[in-house]
Formats: sequence, C-alpha cells, structure tokens
Amino acid sequence: MCPDANFCEHYFDKLLEKFHPIVHAEGRGGKVQCKHGDGECTGNKYQLCVGRHTPPERNRDWFLRFLVCTWETRTMVYSRSIVSECLNKVDADKKVSSAVDACLEGSEGDGLMLQDARLVAKRGMQRSCTVAIEGTKRCIRDGGRWYDCPGGDKEEDFVRSLCDAYRAKTGKDSPLCPHAAHVSTSRKE
Repeated sequence: MCPDANFCEHYFDKLLEKFHPIVHAEGRGGKVQCKHGDGECTGNKYQLCVGRHTPPERNRDWFLRFLVCTWETRTMVYSRSIVSECLNKVDADKKVSSAVDACLEGSEGDGLMLQDARLVAKRGMQRSCTVAIEGTKRCIRDGGRWYDCPGGDKEEDFVRSLCDAYRAKTGKDSPLCPHAAHVSTSRKE
C-alpha cells in the first residue's frame, strides 16, 4: 500500500480527533489503475465500501479509524479478514458490516471505484495523498514530503483551513476553532 496514504491517514486521524464534529472525511484514492498494483486497488475498493456505508455521525469513529486500523495490520494486501477485523475493532454494527460485504461482493464496489476514478480525474488529483477541503485541492503529500500547499503544510495551517471552510459553509464560527482564527485585524489610530 502507499506510504504517503498511510502517513496522511494517521496524521489526519490525530488532527480530526478534535475537529470531527465539523469535518466529514472521505477516502479518495480509488483509481481503477492503481500506482501500487492490484492490492492497492482492492484496498481502495474496501475503503470506498466502508466509507459509503459509514453513517455520517460515525465518520471519524468508524471510517477514519478503520483506515488507520488497516495500516496497523502491517500487511501490504487487504483481505476480507482484515476488513472484518478492523470493522470489529472500531465497533461498527452488524448492519454496516453486512452492507460492506454486499458492496464488496456486488456491483456497488466496482461502481464506486469507477465513480471515484472519475472524481479524482475531474479534480486533477494524481498523487496518493491529495488533501481537499470542500472539494478544492489544498495540499499534496508525495514521496514523503508536502508540496503545493498554498495555505501551509503544518497542523495549524490545516486547522485554519478547516475552520475557514466551516465558517464559509455555515456562516458561523465553530467553538472548536482556535480563537486566533477568528480575530479580525483592528485599525490602528
């Protein structure tokens, strides 16, 4: 599997621990032809199926922690047993587990792969870990380094971007966002 995706999933799991009430994480790497081979494509399909069937209110509790769990297995190829193990580890209920199984076995999973590949191409995302906020490319991590990050690549930079996006979407500030992100510049007399 892709080391940059591994890094990003762990990095944003820690960041979103605090901000998950105002953020919805999505896996975006499901190209039909995968850089790291068929095993990566299989893993992408599993991630897309789990993401599709994770209730929005459990997004971080299940989906992002599921992604981190799969990396912690230290295997390079996803298997159904890893999917089951990680769904159990994040306490996903039986309804979700059954829906994920059906997605993997049926045409839904293949459809998700095609849909995701089109979205990835439309957004111009060609690297494993391309961070998008509200559908806009924000930063890329590839080859172990961040680049093309106009808002910065530090944790506080991502927090500022998340808070700005929340404010733009809702018209209000989140109490989770640092006060400094909300302070307006005062006029000097």
